[in-house]
Amino acid sequence: MTGIARDDLNRLRVDFPSITPVANFSTQELVEMFMVEIPDSRQRTPAKSYRCVVDLRGSTFLTHVLNPPPQKHPHVYTSSILPGTKQPTKLVCQGSVNEITDTIRNTLGKIGAYLNHIITVLNT
Repeated sequence: MTGIARDDLNRLRVDFPSITPVANFSTQELVEMFMVEIPDSRQRTPAKSYRCVVDLRGSTFLTHVLNPPPQKHPHVYTSSILPGTKQPTKLVCQGSVNEITDTIRNTLGKIGAYLNHIITVLNT
């Protein structure tokens, strides 16, 4: 997948109101990366939520955590660099999410399912 239509991204805001397109990876019509805040129900982060950037450009989506918890997290441990920057991040180890998303043909539904999966992973 190479992104989501901006209109579809706006529809995702109903369930994920903090979604914001990343400027250098967005056009008037297409968004390839976006930022989203994910609530931290386990109180692992001082900010009470994970600030994440979701990269839709590859065949598998990637979620970069901008504010990883100070202690070890069972699913946030691989170091990375946020594309287009020098900012260090940690990737969410998302398991076999493709088994879920590959069955969904609708882009909006696919990304919504992916975000729900990431919420579950970060809070387990």
